[in-house]
Amino acid sequence: VLAPPGEDVWIAIERAAEHRALKPERPIDPELPRIPRLEKSSTEESASVEILRSRLAISGPRTARELGAPLGLSPAAATAALAVLEAEGVAFRGHFRPTREVVDLEWCDRRILARIHRQMLETRRREIEPVTPADFSRFLFEWQRVSRDARGRGSEALAATLAQLEGFTAAAAAWE
Repeated sequence: VLAPPGEDVWIAIERAAEHRALKPERPIDPELPRIPRLEKSSTEESASVEILRSRLAISGPRTARELGAPLGLSPAAATAALAVLEAEGVAFRGHFRPTREVVDLEWCDRRILARIHRQMLETRRREIEPVTPADFSRFLFEWQRVSRDARGRGSEALAATLAQLEGFTAAAAAWE
């Protein structure tokens, strides 16, 4: 449908009407069965919106150029179709891939973006292990030079330690 003459491109049968509306000069295989309930007249704009909707649902963050190029859509036409999807609440635009050198806006399906966010949070939570209150108290005493090995000597060390401990709350048992 969208390939140069002589090359085959596979499309889903339920998207045949949109592909016909998008690229009428590239015929679809005449042996392709026609399903009346799927045959709906589409304009080029509505066809591009529906095809990009289905492409966004199965891909992660992509630029308008990356989404539109395989369909033969210009970046401007793809951006216009994606703006319609954004108005419907289906797509979000932004910069989602931090390692990209290109500064083009990217587009991502709302559900996929939520899933990426959830997985990232779960990964970050697994990387952090809580410590016991006793370990935390030992760390604080060492860091604030209150523990036996880290203590300073003399009146200057006492003043520095008290200044560090100002505002620190701890149970009486921890102070002992």
